Amino acid sequence: MSTASPYEKRLSPRTRYEERGFLNLEGNPPMPVRLFDVCPKGVGAFCRKPAPVGVRAVLSVKLQHDLKAAPYDAEVRWCAAHEDAAHNFYPFRLGLSLINGAGQARIRQAPRQAPVPKPVESNYRVKGSMIIDFAKMIRRHHDRPWQDYVSLDDMGIISGMIIPAKWYPLDVFRRTGVAVLSVFGQDRDESARQWGRGLVTRIPPELYRSFFDKDDPKAAIKNYVNVNMRVFDFLRVKFNDQGDKEVLISLNGADEVKNKFPELGLLGLMLGGALEELASKNGARNVRTRVDESGREDQLLGIGVDWS
Repeated sequence: MSTASPYEKRLSPRTRYEERGFLNLEGNPPMPVRLFDVCPKGVGAFCRKPAPVGVRAVLSVKLQHDLKAAPYDAEVRWCAAHEDAAHNFYPFRLGLSLINGAGQARIRQAPRQAPVPKPVESNYRVKGSMIIDFAKMIRRHHDRPWQDYVSLDDMGIISGMIIPAKWYPLDVFRRTGVAVLSVFGQDRDESARQWGRGLVTRIPPELYRSFFDKDDPKAAIKNYVNVNMRVFDFLRVKFNDQGDKEVLISLNGADEVKNKFPELGLLGLMLGGALEELASKNGARNVRTRVDESGREDQLLGIGVDWS
């Protein structure tokens, strides 16, 4: 696997292991938990009962750097049921933010940069392969306020096993994407481009050789969009040859798609970033992309790519 994107660089020191402990919620007896991912700012755990979001608690556990078991002030940032068969004795998964001795959170809460995506009634679907990387980010960073962006139903999907070839509701992709791009980036548009670039850097060249034909950036781009844009059941992709070193990718579909998917422009920026990285890896220089949301005929979005 190639180098992870900037958004997937893991916090250090960090460890993944299973350690038992207790979560002491006010007015309740200590609840046994099983930790599975620990970093200086947050903890991911499995538990027997749901814990209310926003509640302060005391986590009693012996972490690797402790000589003995110690209490940690914590706050429940999210909690959802899961379907992890390996932990069916603990049917709920939760994310905790660790608090220091002065009672202050160890990280700043990222400011919300856009309204929370609202549910839109539609039958549109996306493949799990488009959701899985966002879900991994949300699961890894337990101390972030994901409940500000995603619903409890979303968290139930995110907390379980996501199958790349399975169809999922469009709204899950919309909300998880906005959550990750907003929390981990000051500029959401640039975050979308960066995320797209990271998607290409993680592609194993030995499995997708048609994406890395060093002598033909245009063929690589065509192969990439033909394969990857099949993950949406409501979009059609058209590849337009604009000259020796220029192409136009058109995303086509029904007029109502823009109402059902108002973040379509972010998807265009992600695709633009991916195509920039892909063209560069295939020998193109000075690669530029432009995203056009004006639309014509049945085109919903256009992504132009040119290079020298």
